[in-house]
Amino acid sequence: MVDGARYGHPDFTPSWEWVEKHNGWFEAVFIISDDGFGVNLFVQNEPEASDADSLRAMFREYAEPKNGE
Repeated sequence: MVDGARYGHPDFTPSWEWVEKHNGWFEAVFIISDDGFGVNLFVQNEPEASDADSLRAMFREYAEPKNGE
């Protein structure tokens, strides 16, 4: 899950199961144990926020639109 490569590094690989963009939010799902326990992370997609905010920049790059958004 964590190999030390940070977002922006050529060896970076996201560790979420999926990330979607919908209704002004990003939703990322992380399954963190073999029994299926997971965490949903919701981050508001603020249009005025700069891509210097690496979490939003990363989600903008990788997110799949939900339901044709």
